[in-house]
Amino acid sequence: MSVRHSNGVALGQSSKAQFALRRACAAAVRHADCVRDSRRHLLEIVKTLYIGRLLPKWVTQGTEMFNQKPERGIEFLQEHGVLTTPLDPHEVAIFLRENPDLDKKMIREYICKRSSRGEDEDGGPSVLGAFADIFDYAGLRIDQALRLYLETFRLPGEEPLNFRGM
Repeated sequence: MSVRHSNGVALGQSSKAQFALRRACAAAVRHADCVRDSRRHLLEIVKTLYIGRLLPKWVTQGTEMFNQKPERGIEFLQEHGVLTTPLDPHEVAIFLRENPDLDKKMIREYICKRSSRGEDEDGGPSVLGAFADIFDYAGLRIDQALRLYLETFRLPGEEPLNFRGM
């Protein structure tokens, strides 16, 4: 069986060896790419498992930091990949609402600050707006809706913060 070039001409003995060598090299490159992709995929799996194991620890530490100084707690959670960078207000709102270990006074302090309300940015979404939007007010009377919203943070405190929170 003779090996033919793509233009139909039969290849000589040295050409056959070159052709076989090219095929072997191409196969090796494909194999190396597969190994590289497999290695990359394996590293991603290990990283995901490692982060998954550390995630509860980081959330706990971030919660403790948030309860002392809210901005520092949020920064810590961003640094460790629990919250995205740049900060997604909806993601922060879910964290604030779903984390039962957060101090309600600190939640109010954080969502009512000017920087988290989006006033420093040009019309971007605010944490306060996202926090108010994650509640399902459908079918509730106004007093029930207010109770649902206000039970997630502690209202007494500075009058301006209370006004902003409302």
